[in-house]
Amino acid sequence: MILLSIWLIVIDRCSGVSSPIKPFTLYKNSTELKNDTADLWWTINDAWKEITFELHIKSADWIIGLGISSAGGMKGVDIVVGWVESSSKVYLQYAVPSTNTTYHGKIYKAPTGYSIKRHAIAHKMLIDPKNVNLVHHLKLYECDPMTTLNDDQLPDGLCDEIVDEIKFCSLNFATVWAVGGDAMREFPEEAGCGIGGDYEIKYYMIQMHYDNSRLDSSTASIPSALTVPPRMEQFAIDSYCPSEVTRNIPKSGNNVIFALPHTHLQRISVWTKIIRNNAAMQYLFNSEKYDFNYQYENRLLKSIKLYPGDSCATRCIYNTKNKDKITSGCERTRDEMCLHMFTYYPRMNNFYACITVNDDSAGVLWIQLR
Repeated sequence: MILLSIWLIVIDRCSGVSSPIKPFTLYKNSTELKNDTADLWWTINDAWKEITFELHIKSADWIIGLGISSAGGMKGVDIVVGWVESSSKVYLQYAVPSTNTTYHGKIYKAPTGYSIKRHAIAHKMLIDPKNVNLVHHLKLYECDPMTTLNDDQLPDGLCDEIVDEIKFCSLNFATVWAVGGDAMREFPEEAGCGIGGDYEIKYYMIQMHYDNSRLDSSTASIPSALTVPPRMEQFAIDSYCPSEVTRNIPKSGNNVIFALPHTHLQRISVWTKIIRNNAAMQYLFNSEKYDFNYQYENRLLKSIKLYPGDSCATRCIYNTKNKDKITSGCERTRDEMCLHMFTYYPRMNNFYACITVNDDSAGVLWIQLR
């Protein structure tokens, strides 16, 4: 620390900077690390043993790193990494709005540096451990290949405010993380997620659901499908996807390799069964003891086949003994959902979702992007 303190004192004498952007706040010290390229501001708080600093750098790269070392080498160095996306927007912090539930969507362009399609063999979620209690889920969506977007003004904001801009990026999940799940998801050796090159998906959307349980919202919600009565020890909600849903599956079948059940606080269990030739064949996945706080994306020990003509039945069971009012289906954590998400291969471009909707016709909607 002695060498570091001396170094800071020495460069403090050179206070000229060339950055055209003003620093975020006032600092006690500043220096130009490299003419017309890199400027540094910092303040030392001896009482808190803390250094607050800001770096402005001109670079053609997206990732910027700054190292602080007592001896000028890599051993024991403290490294800070920041990044800039293609529209030159800098990402430092995001302030969650003062509501109990926030859905934020941001669309990104797929990497363009690959001449041919590559395959991602794993996904890793990077969520700040200090803020993980605010994150209800993170979803990575694939955008419809036919969608046209302005790369300089990609949609970014509260989902309710950019509905029309993101509607073609809100159907097909590429990967999902929810409360208590593992940060890393690895595909089996025979599978992977296509990306870049001639792969048809050119844009992705990250949807973040922030849940600020310290805030109480008295706003009304618009229920979608579910209504669970209060003071029930067990209440079942069923969803059924008919054989028409699977009619375009290859004759050799699709291989299901991951399962992620998702409901909210009143849950007991979630399961999905395969029905073949009017007979229940097996569980596609059975989360008999579902726990909201541990929502793992379960990698199946052995892949399960889905064949043309198969239908599926899903059941979510809820306990509302602790509730005096009905629980509606909606997006807030205090509301309810009944979802069961699966990952399969080989990929089908129009095999995304089957949704049961309570309406006048009580129909089952099969969503296709094309």
